[in-house]
Amino acid sequence: TFIPPDTFSPPDTFIPPDTWTFDTAVGDTAVFDTGFDTGFDAPPEGGILCGGSYCNAATQQCCASFTGVTCVAKGSCSGGTTLSCSSAASCPIPGQVCCFSGIFGGGTPTATCQLFCAGFRLCASSAECPSGQSCLPTIGGYRICR
Repeated sequence: TFIPPDTFSPPDTFIPPDTWTFDTAVGDTAVFDTGFDTGFDAPPEGGILCGGSYCNAATQQCCASFTGVTCVAKGSCSGGTTLSCSSAASCPIPGQVCCFSGIFGGGTPTATCQLFCAGFRLCASSAECPSGQSCLPTIGGYRICR
């Protein structure tokens, strides 16, 4: 018998497991509707993860600073970390990867689309990672290849 942890909060409406259906597959993760509202929706095509929402990669960037995390117009993030992507899906040119760099060496950390990445590769699935690496969760809901 499964006993949920103390932090478990049942949904308003529960859909029994025998009625669960697979909706689609995303990378190496099957996505299915369990009847529970997790509070997370699938990202829009090419969206940039930014706190609890997604920025429009065509016109916005995610700006993370001491005052919070928010979507801003491209080029208008000042005094914070700029994320122009959160996975390869956010990149406009096929073959580009989302590279988070600038953590070491005193620079300002940024995530940008690049053909080669000398920093940390942000990803949505293991298909975006180099051979032998997997796309694993890290802080803020982001995932990196390692």
